[in-house]
Amino acid sequence: MGNSAAILRVCNLTVQFQMAKDTVHAVNGIDFELNNGETLGIVGESGSGKSVTIKSIMRLLPTIPAGAIFYNDEDLLKLSEDRMRDIRGKEISMIFQNPMTAFNPVLPIGKQIAESIEFHEDVTAQERRFRVFELLSEVGISNPEYRALQYPHEFSGGMLQRAMIASSLICSPKIVLADEPTTGLDVTIQAQIIRLIKQIKETRQMSLIWITHDLSLLAGLADRIAVMYGGRIVEQANVDALYERPLHPYTQGILASIPTLSTDRSSLLFSIPGLPPNPMALPQGCAFCERCKEAMPICGDRVPALKESKNNHLVACWKYESECGGNE
Repeated sequence: MGNSAAILRVCNLTVQFQMAKDTVHAVNGIDFELNNGETLGIVGESGSGKSVTIKSIMRLLPTIPAGAIFYNDEDLLKLSEDRMRDIRGKEISMIFQNPMTAFNPVLPIGKQIAESIEFHEDVTAQERRFRVFELLSEVGISNPEYRALQYPHEFSGGMLQRAMIASSLICSPKIVLADEPTTGLDVTIQAQIIRLIKQIKETRQMSLIWITHDLSLLAGLADRIAVMYGGRIVEQANVDALYERPLHPYTQGILASIPTLSTDRSSLLFSIPGLPPNPMALPQGCAFCERCKEAMPICGDRVPALKESKNNHLVACWKYESECGGNE
């Protein structure tokens, strides 16, 4: 870690939730960086720790994680709540997964979008309204003056997602965290939302973290991809390298399960056997060991470290230990 181009650095992030009898090991010591103007995709199955990771960045969890999250040399995990309120929405904002529950159903859309301006900036009510109308138009909502007065139930799913994007951008943040923002949308609207976010990101020179369980979605969106499994990053690489030469058996399994134009329609799609590990009872070694066809005895005993294989392609797998620099 220590890239001078990085706007965000996550160091040894660990998140645990204490239950009545057990501890949920949601995120287990992950490291990654987000560079200026970059789109980082984080992909993995449900329960792999993706959403917990970005909620840790926003400090939206009931517990403060262990580790460090540096934004412009400030450790977000050590800041006061007042300072975090200054950063949320203005410096770092979030597009939530379900806009139907993220918006207050009894307040007009325009008023909710303008709340960040009211909190972070000293501008007139007329200026706030103008910026809301301008941004609603920018995200593709026609007749913004009328739409801003409507309530969430009067918007379609796609329009609500556009309004959620407008809400996250209203204060021109430097980093946007998108938590599966196209979940539940049909493929046509999904493609429109992705194009919209890419366009706005380039126009506003933002950095973006996009959370998804759909690896194929990131092909034309991300610059780099981090693959999570069992609360750890098991592979990280530039998008082209990850698709052309996936190293970790889990990443290979995900890609093999995606249908292509050449897929034999008479055959069954590949499916990774087994189920994801229970975060309350993670195995002693590699979390993917029990589902991996290439597992070795050491895989069940020790957790492999995330190491560079070649050309900034990182992988956590004992299979590549020799080309990653030998045994620990």
